[in-house]
Amino acid sequence: MRDRKTSTGLVWRPRGCTNESALGAVTGAQAMIYCRARDVLIRSQPLLDSLRSWHVDPDRDDIDPLREIVHSQLDEFVSELSRQSGPRIARAELVLDLLQQALWQVRNRLGSATVEEEQSLTDFLVLEDYVAGLRRTWNLERPALERAQRRRAKELAQLAPVVRMLAVVAGAADEAASALGAAIDPVELLTTTIGDSSLSLADLFSWIDGFASSEGPHLIADGGREGVEIALLPTAKLLHDLVQTALAAVHGCSDPRVEAFWRELLRALEKLHPSRVR
Repeated sequence: MRDRKTSTGLVWRPRGCTNESALGAVTGAQAMIYCRARDVLIRSQPLLDSLRSWHVDPDRDDIDPLREIVHSQLDEFVSELSRQSGPRIARAELVLDLLQQALWQVRNRLGSATVEEEQSLTDFLVLEDYVAGLRRTWNLERPALERAQRRRAKELAQLAPVVRMLAVVAGAADEAASALGAAIDPVELLTTTIGDSSLSLADLFSWIDGFASSEGPHLIADGGREGVEIALLPTAKLLHDLVQTALAAVHGCSDPRVEAFWRELLRALEKLHPSRVR
């Protein structure tokens, strides 16, 4: 640490992001802030643990609650920056504000240090510099985050037809499953397999439901266009082919509505075609 009377703060030498696998698809400015925030979180814990109040007033000597607030807000900031869909900028700003307010309260609780307590004061000043540096990094990179989020919002708007079609697929699959479940023995749903595969009709319905109601929307929210092109469309194509093959298993069923619902499901999956992603 430099002499605070003649220079400002510390020379911060980042360790780098040692847990990059946790970032997933997070890149660019967001990854930079995340790595810095995570490093501050790791470095802050022993500094927070070392802090002790020097006030004789018993009402002002307990800094444990503030210590927990500082740690929790740092943890919340790291979590916010790890979101694959991007940090919620207003929330990240609020967390930083609360963090700095908590540090200000800690400084008031510490009081004036004696010679013996100088190390604890030094630890606090180091922590204060870490957080101030984190705020400077955030302020510097925030415009890049905002630009990325505007691009993402535009991309998601372009993918809205795919989201709506997933809802159609989910509805069609539910109707087809209900019709078939009313027309055949429930055991047949579990034992009738599709083509040469070991996939049962019940497994197929479960897969389609999870894909249309959960997996597909998450691929769009987290991966945008790449999520659609790399994972969503190939999955939709495979499910379409499996439904087409399964038509042979339900063809000639005593209830004519069954085949009609299955064909409606087939048409819904057909509409999840690459040509629909502009």
